[in-house]
Amino acid sequence: MIDDTRLSGILREELGLSRDFLSLLREEETALVAGDSERLTEIVRRKSEIIGRIAPLAEERNRMVPNSAIVEWLKRHPDSMEVWKELIHLSGLIRASNETNGAIIDTRLRSNQQALSMLQHLAGRTTSLYGPDGHSSVSSGRYDIDRA
Repeated sequence: MIDDTRLSGILREELGLSRDFLSLLREEETALVAGDSERLTEIVRRKSEIIGRIAPLAEERNRMVPNSAIVEWLKRHPDSMEVWKELIHLSGLIRASNETNGAIIDTRLRSNQQALSMLQHLAGRTTSLYGPDGHSSVSSGRYDIDRA
């Protein structure tokens, strides 16, 4: 037997957390564009927190009523149907926002790789600027860079 009150509560809680998550993704986009690494660190922490709260709710919902049966349950609970529709809509927005942020990260990564390649070329090296111990391995004449 499905606990209707609990299932309705789970859907509403998932909806609230999904709204919070989308808001964080939008903040993340702004921080990525600005290159604000401190802000990004905080956003990642908060995103992990939300994921840690929403995943068990989704698992519980799926145990209570499998996705194949949720439509029938929602037909009998029209107030929850609206919540479900908004949850599905937010899922699409979250997916799109996540893809946008991934593209920004990919662009920054390529830019950083190109800059590193240029530095390596200017240093006359095609290998890493740093040795396995994490110290600079580039030397110029008498002085090692890490000792200058």
